[in-house]
Amino acid sequence: MARNANAGAIAPPVHPPQDPSQIPGN
Repeated sequence: MARNANAGAIAPPVHPPQDPSQIPGN
């Protein structure tokens, strides 16, 4: 259970916020 909560906490802030203009194909 702890490792699941830990993974959830680490997952979102791994990559910086990407703007639509920086995402190719969007």
